[in-house]
Amino acid sequence: MNLPPNIIDTINQVYSLNMQLALSDDGQRTLARYVAEQVRFNTGDNRWGVKSSSSSNPQGPSQLAYNDDVKGLLYCWRWLDGPNAGKPNGVLSQPVFMDITGQNFISVDAINHLPIPQNETNPTPQTDELKNEIGDIKKLLEVMRLELDQIRDEVIILSNRRYTMKIFGMTVVMSPEI
Repeated sequence: MNLPPNIIDTINQVYSLNMQLALSDDGQRTLARYVAEQVRFNTGDNRWGVKSSSSSNPQGPSQLAYNDDVKGLLYCWRWLDGPNAGKPNGVLSQPVFMDITGQNFISVDAINHLPIPQNETNPTPQTDELKNEIGDIKKLLEVMRLELDQIRDEVIILSNRRYTMKIFGMTVVMSPEI
């Protein structure tokens, strides 16, 4: 069973930022945990983690584990290429799949170990379009405000007028109420 390309891409990204950890056994365990935490963060799936051969043994140094709790199976992929650990080509292009049911799954937290892209200096075209639309809406609201002010002024003028008319020869004075 092969890992999906997005998972392999995540492994490569975390590895490239933390390659120096692959030079020691403890560093490899830390790196494997970082990979699992990032995969869990990216996927939102709490079945990703790391593994150990038993609960009394330390975590494995280069495996990404998947706990298929529906089927009751535990899988892992060995992704670190031992002879090239700590080098730019240290990640296997196709991690080695193993069914390790019976071994110990270690859950990890969902943690982002990758830098967050900064788009503030280069706004996207979509952001520019939204800013233009907001500007247009502000102009439209200003025109509407001016028109409402004009209507209010006319109502005030009309409310102060008195109207006269002749009905059956009598002069009637009317003052409209608003």
